[in-house]
Amino acid sequence: MAEFFNLLLQYTITLIAIVDPLGVSAIMLSLLPQSTTKEHINQIAWKATMTIIVAFFCRFINE
Repeated sequence: MAEFFNLLLQYTITLIAIVDPLGVSAIMLSLLPQSTTKEHINQIAWKATMTIIVAFFCRFINE
C-alpha cells in the first residue's frame, strides 16, 4: 500500500511539473524531509526537467 501512495505522489508531482514547472518546485521542497541531501534534490530536479522536455516534444510530435 505504501508503494501505491509513493507512485501516486511521484506521478502527481510529475503531472503538476508538466502543467506548472515553477510552482512544483515549492511543492517538491515542502514534501522532502530536512535531511535530504543536495545531490538527491538535484537528481529529483533533473528527472522533473527531463520529464517536462520529453512531454513537450511528444506533444508536438503527436500533432
